[in-house]
Amino acid sequence: MLDILTDELANPKMKSTYFGAMGLSRLGNVIAPSLGGLLLSFYGIENSLSTFCTLSFITILGVPILIFATKMQKHKAT
Repeated sequence: MLDILTDELANPKMKSTYFGAMGLSRLGNVIAPSLGGLLLSFYGIENSLSTFCTLSFITILGVPILIFATKMQKHKAT
């Protein structure tokens, strides 16, 4: 459904970019279980707090990228 909506609303020159970004969002669905299993095997189930902290740190690393992308988008709009 989202593919159809993107196809209808996107600027024709940017469609491939939008579809590529949609594909990257699915990449997390593949990597996350593997990374979680790897961390659990490394830390063990007894230290699940360490696993949670590691995953939280990785997630927080993405915040500067999000801020940068937002600023770039606003800059292009003006």
